[in-house]
Amino acid sequence: MGEYEGVPQIWNEGNTMGFTATLAFLLDQDLGINTMSNTRVSNGFNQAIRFRLLELIFGLESEFEKQAVFGFVA
Repeated sequence: MGEYEGVPQIWNEGNTMGFTATLAFLLDQDLGINTMSNTRVSNGFNQAIRFRLLELIFGLESEFEKQAVFGFVA
């Protein structure tokens, strides 16, 4: 459980056999975000996608994009 730029969310990430998935629920907005990729070291990439979607949905300034370098948080 956490928040990004004031948007509360419940989320979990996981990796197995070369796949990575992230699932986040925004209960106040009745919204879920699921990201999946076929590499086991892409939590940063999936997180960047999730945060960028939150920025677009809620009209937030793109802060996370400035920190992400090739899918990894700087």
